[in-house]
Amino acid sequence: GTGDSNHWLGVTVDTNPRKDSNFIVCSHRNITTLSDLHGNYDQQTGSCFEISGTKIDVTTKPRSKATAGISARYSQDGDSIIIGAPTHGSRERGGYIFKSSQQPASQPEDSIPLNQTYAGYAVNMVGSKIILGIPRYQDYGAIKIGGELISAPQNKFTFGSYFGSAIAVGDVSNDGKQDVIVGAPFYSEKYPEEGRVYIFHAVSSSFSMTANVILSVPAYRSRFGSTLVVADFDNDTYSDVLVGAPYENDGIGCIYLFNGNENKLKKTPSQKIEGTKINNKIRSFGISFSRSVDIDENGYPDIAVGAYLSDRAVVLLSRPVIKLLATLVAKPQILQSFLDPIWQTNEDIIVNVTLFMLFSGGNQDLVMNTNLKVDIGEPASRKRAYLENNQKEHTSLEVIKGVFFQKVYQIYIKNKINSLKPIRFHLDYHLPNNGYGAWCILCPLLKSGNLSATMKFDLLCGTDEICNTHFNLELTSPSSNLLLSGERKYIEIVAKVENVNEHAYNTKAHINFPSWLEYVTVKKHNNGINNVTCSIESNQYKLTCFLGYPMREKSTISFLLTFIANWMPIPKDLEVNMSVTTDSVVPKEYLNKTVSLTIPVKKKSVVKLFGIPEPDLYIHKSSSKSSSKSSSDEVAVISHAFILENIGPSEAHNLVFETFVPYLIIRNMTIMTLDSVKYDGMHDENSSIVCRSTKRNYSEDNIQTITKDIMKAVTYDCSWMNCINVTCNFNELKTKRSKKIQINIAVENRYLDVLKGKMHNIYINTTGKLKQESKDYIIKVPDVEKTIMTKVYIKPLKPTLKWWIPVASILSGILLMVLVSILLYELGFFTRYKKLEEEKENLDPDGNENKKPNDENENR
Repeated sequence: GTGDSNHWLGVTVDTNPRKDSNFIVCSHRNITTLSDLHGNYDQQTGSCFEISGTKIDVTTKPRSKATAGISARYSQDGDSIIIGAPTHGSRERGGYIFKSSQQPASQPEDSIPLNQTYAGYAVNMVGSKIILGIPRYQDYGAIKIGGELISAPQNKFTFGSYFGSAIAVGDVSNDGKQDVIVGAPFYSEKYPEEGRVYIFHAVSSSFSMTANVILSVPAYRSRFGSTLVVADFDNDTYSDVLVGAPYENDGIGCIYLFNGNENKLKKTPSQKIEGTKINNKIRSFGISFSRSVDIDENGYPDIAVGAYLSDRAVVLLSRPVIKLLATLVAKPQILQSFLDPIWQTNEDIIVNVTLFMLFSGGNQDLVMNTNLKVDIGEPASRKRAYLENNQKEHTSLEVIKGVFFQKVYQIYIKNKINSLKPIRFHLDYHLPNNGYGAWCILCPLLKSGNLSATMKFDLLCGTDEICNTHFNLELTSPSSNLLLSGERKYIEIVAKVENVNEHAYNTKAHINFPSWLEYVTVKKHNNGINNVTCSIESNQYKLTCFLGYPMREKSTISFLLTFIANWMPIPKDLEVNMSVTTDSVVPKEYLNKTVSLTIPVKKKSVVKLFGIPEPDLYIHKSSSKSSSKSSSDEVAVISHAFILENIGPSEAHNLVFETFVPYLIIRNMTIMTLDSVKYDGMHDENSSIVCRSTKRNYSEDNIQTITKDIMKAVTYDCSWMNCINVTCNFNELKTKRSKKIQINIAVENRYLDVLKGKMHNIYINTTGKLKQESKDYIIKVPDVEKTIMTKVYIKPLKPTLKWWIPVASILSGILLMVLVSILLYELGFFTRYKKLEEEKENLDPDGNENKKPNDENENR
């Protein structure tokens, strides 16, 4: 006995792999009475006991401070025991090696200083080499295999990870060599103390210095990797790894099983056994593992799992694993050529995919989940095959009785497909809940698995089934050799693709065009095929045209693409390029072949020039003294408005407008001059315009000549007069926009008074000229010119009469009347008139003379 109940007897237990009746049990906190020069004293040394039948041998006989028995392991041949003993002696070697209880213990080599590193915290053997776990080596941890030291990766996650606190040995790489599995339960990355397991493969006579495989199942403070064991739990000849995470789920604990296969150990656990599934009061489940042993003699290894915080150990029995031989067969394996009449109809083709299964190793009925997926690898929108009701996959629960199972799936192949790749079928199978149903705890298990089948197409490309080809490409534009910016125009482009060699499957023409083109439609060209279909890709400026499945060998396809130009950038030309892709094999020198079409884009802007006189007729009234204000003090302002209108199709840039205004100053008297220049953008307010004017004064030598000329001239313009030059520059004039330039001319009214009586009309003319700056990308248009004329009518003054003129006229009239009267009197006009009157009185009504007695006779 140990003499004390607090010695942790049983902290380590191992069975002899060669002698089932022998096992070792250790108490690493055992107290031993020691003596020195000062007397006897109690010291923690630790002890291990080997039990053989009813015989108990004290295996360790330490003489100094140690924790012998914190780990212990039988060698593979069962002849030796390795006992870990951290902190043993002044030069820590990590443990003892016993050949038998009667022989003195030896110790591992001490070529590496291991003081205070907990060397021996875990022990194991690989071949004849002792493996010591050294979890505190340089604060990161290490393991020592013979004389070879493998250190933990050194980073912020591995610091204090206790790398080397658990060690297992087994061939998990399936190469016939023993690999070393190392736990680091305090590894902290996503969670504190989540843990990690490292696997080092054997390389020749040594081991890889870096881990070949890393296992990880992150969980909060689970200490994954605290315990490890390697065994073939499913009896498939491949080693599996069982990993303990004793503090997962708030200290309850669980274990994870990682299965091996013909390739390598799977990194995803195939099974997780939680402590709560064993007992709802269990704690620290997975703190220790026994060596695997077939307890129930069913041919599968079993294992005991410790749970020290609940004073329990649980024996887990391995369930039989059913062996399955399964295959998935697609018929026919080769589909008819796409040139076969079967593909020329609109009906889909029906084929069969059959599942075959042959079972062994169990005598009970099975319930199995199966899931068949069709045309895997293709996106859902492009799948070429489907199941009934247009399903892309089929899941079912199959009840299997006996050793053989068969199921036929009916598959529909679409008549119109776009890929020559084989159609692949994939089937997954597994037991419900992976076989761990509560209804049958020890029922046989079946590993989940998957099957695949392939259905190819007859490509008619020879016995090698490889279609070799390349293409000749051509782009032309039959109707457009020049484009004008701003012109909304339909643009037609002919694309021609020639297949030079064998059939080209899934052939597509890719046409890239600029953003200012809009795709309209595709049509056949000349006698070309009319089944070319085109669609815009997601970026909207790339057109993909499907050219047939297949595009037949040595054939040519021409098709007409129609675009519309909404706007055009300048000075960039229209460039369209085309490339062709295919699933057939194209030689390297022909890959990425591209052909381009370039159509020049230029600007052409027709700018019209209009002229409006304001007013077109100016009536000048001569001065009058009766007027309250003399017109000679006024200045007449005549406006000539020039309107520039861009009728397109392109924007006009860098326009220069020039006009000439008659200018006349004689002896400091301004007769006619430029009053002002006004302008506005009208419909184009954002455009800028800058106007400037220059003038030239007359010399004194020319004044007399000009004075004579202006008295004769009827038209006042720059053909004979000096003028003011007004120049306006425009940065831009958009299509369908106008600009107005108003030239205001001041004419002195006093000068017009001078002209009265000499001429009734004069004409004032201004001429405007417009030109556009010439550039490579601008089509030159003729300069335009416009003359504006205002007619000035000089109205003469009414004549003013002197006072003496009417007086003289009256007196002259009176004098004339007197003279006429005298003349008539002298001529006897008045006497004859009187005699005639008397004679008229002597006639009776019948015209006879009326004889009357004279006065004298009457009186008598």
